[in-house]
Amino acid sequence: MTMAKRIAVDRCSGLIIDVQEFFLSQIDTSLRSKLETNIKNFVRLLGYFRVPMVATLERPIDQKGALPSEIAKHVSGNAKIFEKDFFDLTKEKKIAGYIARLKKKQVIVAGCETDVCVLQSCLGLLGLGYDVYVVEELVFSSSRNVDAAIARMKTAWTAHAMAKRSLRPSDLSPLTFPMPRCNDFDAGDGSSRSAGGRNAVAGRAGVNPARATARSPRPRSRT
Repeated sequence: MTMAKRIAVDRCSGLIIDVQEFFLSQIDTSLRSKLETNIKNFVRLLGYFRVPMVATLERPIDQKGALPSEIAKHVSGNAKIFEKDFFDLTKEKKIAGYIARLKKKQVIVAGCETDVCVLQSCLGLLGLGYDVYVVEELVFSSSRNVDAAIARMKTAWTAHAMAKRSLRPSDLSPLTFPMPRCNDFDAGDGSSRSAGGRNAVAGRAGVNPARATARSPRPRSRT
């Protein structure tokens, strides 16, 4: 088995981790606006290709909030929303079981926090054998520096790829990649699926929310 070099529509799912008011309120206002626009466009893109989506919300929901309305209204019938208590969503049996039943080995990740739930969830997914890809414009954190978290995820991704004997060290791509466009998706027959004007759906804002400036620290009460 080889690791796909493109995103295969029939082999991938989208994962949106904890995009909630509590976390969004801790980043710069202008960055928040770009983030919400990018994530909305990402959700629309996945919906266009009928890619199944999973969204998680960290409890307590009454304090941390639901998905922003501008994003939620584009979440299609292919999406499933779960509440969670653990940083690593794979420790939630219902979520891990649902993702397993999708039978999609590629997982495209967006959300927060880069150095907490995104990190732990990506490590958990890699440990379960999934090919995990983090969209750099769609992850963010209240922490001032997430370089160590990104490095840890990349190291785990490299080990995962090498374990599958799919790539040589010189061939490895980074775990994080820019906002996908329509022509990044393989239609399943080895060709890109043409979408014409739909490329605008995944327009980039030219920022890296993974380096968001914190306003206040996030309490960490669970592992």
